[in-house]
Amino acid sequence: HLSRNRNDSVAFTYNSSLRIVQDLIREATLGGGEGAKLKAYQVDLCTGEGLDQIEEEPHLVINTAAVSQPRVCEEKPEFARSVNVPTKLISHLRSTWEGRPTLVHFSTDHVYKGCRAFNKETEVLEPVNAYGLLKKDAEDYLSNWYPKHLVFRSSIIYGPGRDVSRNLFLQWMDQALGSNDQAIDFYQDEFRCPIYVMDIVKLMRIVLEQSEKDSTLELFKAFKIFNLGGPTRLSRFEMAKMLCEHRSYSVSNC
Repeated sequence: HLSRNRNDSVAFTYNSSLRIVQDLIREATLGGGEGAKLKAYQVDLCTGEGLDQIEEEPHLVINTAAVSQPRVCEEKPEFARSVNVPTKLISHLRSTWEGRPTLVHFSTDHVYKGCRAFNKETEVLEPVNAYGLLKKDAEDYLSNWYPKHLVFRSSIIYGPGRDVSRNLFLQWMDQALGSNDQAIDFYQDEFRCPIYVMDIVKLMRIVLEQSEKDSTLELFKAFKIFNLGGPTRLSRFEMAKMLCEHRSYSVSNC
């Protein structure tokens, strides 16, 4: 989706989902002449293994890799830190390409304390769980070691997904509420601003175009961190109710 013509070269990394990689490449091939050259590299961000396979210097690097389940971050802190604080990736970008590629790093709204609505980017961060704390540490690490970066603190991302080992929240809700097996409890006192995945893609295109026009990212020197959310503030219960109404599921399930 980021490519604009057949001369673009788009690469992505994966850890273990080879089947999904094969599907992506097949779809790009079947798509005809339009679109980018698609390359895939198997990488372990915990150790950095595989990063040296990438020979062509990237113009823009978008890091969406994360261990985002708060419970896993609590139970496996060393593993979660090795992914959520991208020290190996930063080291590779610095040593191989001297920090020239623009790095877009996805953080989370979990870095805020969550006691009130509509936090501003300039507020003091007070994470309330291990996931938020690790993402805060990642932001601090980037600030100290990789000047040419942007941070986007995303809320819940929704949209069409793929058959992966761990479903996203919307896909999980759809399966759970559609089964009609039993009622499911959803939080009514946790509010987020869900954002559509294709809106994020549009934003990444803007970042890419701007970085191509100005390699120094002068436009972003004053602000490097941005909250990323949709227009509507919803509880998880409200999200579930909207999904039930859209899919004609029984609202009594939630």
